Amino acid sequence: LIEQEQKILRALSFVTNVDLPYNFMLNIAKSENFSCQTVRFAWGIVNELILFPESHGKTMTPVSMAVVALYIAQQTFHDHPNLPDAKNWWNFYRLSDEELVESLILTKQLMVT
Repeated sequence: LIEQEQKILRALSFVTNVDLPYNFMLNIAKSENFSCQTVRFAWGIVNELILFPESHGKTMTPVSMAVVALYIAQQTFHDHPNLPDAKNWWNFYRLSDEELVESLILTKQLMVT
């Protein structure tokens, strides 16, 4: 447990007063009626992403991290959100298609290494 805490503190550069993506992710998942399976999978993705300093700050915001994690989980489990324009549901959360793609590329790079 202590080792994991140290990893998280290092990833956060010992700045502990930061917005985390969990609340955003849960609010989005609830409003879009994503399945529990999708949310659990997305939660795991966020758990991994927050360990990488590269995923914080200008590169990815907490909202974009939450959206990317839910997007990956949604695509994995073919879960469909409850929006009229469900095709590009991430736009509703002020994440453009280009920002989504950039965040997905970064996520892939971080998770593969």
